[in-house]
Amino acid sequence: MSGLFQSIRRTKDWPATVFVGLVLLVAGWILLLPVSSEVQRIFLARFHLASASYGGWSLQQLVPSMYNFENRYWVSDHPVSQAELETSVAQAKANGLQAGYVNHFSARVFTFGDGRLIYLQNKVAPQYLYLQSHYRNETLTTIWTAIPITTPPKNEFRLVRKGPPNE
Repeated sequence: MSGLFQSIRRTKDWPATVFVGLVLLVAGWILLLPVSSEVQRIFLARFHLASASYGGWSLQQLVPSMYNFENRYWVSDHPVSQAELETSVAQAKANGLQAGYVNHFSARVFTFGDGRLIYLQNKVAPQYLYLQSHYRNETLTTIWTAIPITTPPKNEFRLVRKGPPNE
């Protein structure tokens, strides 16, 4: 590794220096994930589109998304209770909720075209979208409300993030 830095210093290849620096920063950030609850919360918020700032969220995009968590979602036409969120996905479905697990970027359930088609098509009442991610002892639950602003078949919604259930 020191040979790499000596080579960069000798040739003064600043783009390579910046690139290697970024790789080392990202690697260091990933190594903090298992040991820092604050880093865990920041990672969780990234996938819920709930980062403290756009700048912080955009910097997180340098980190590969394969470092992900257990992500669950629920979609309902009425607010879901905390008790319902604590049931299994199978039980939630048996109770009439649309629920499941999703890899990478939990918010894609309603931001990607197929999710919008499945969960929001032809809806005229608000839809409640719950995302929950777990990593070690950290859990993040965010609630989004999709409020229709046009009628079907146009189906345009305004999304409002409400944060954790008790917020």
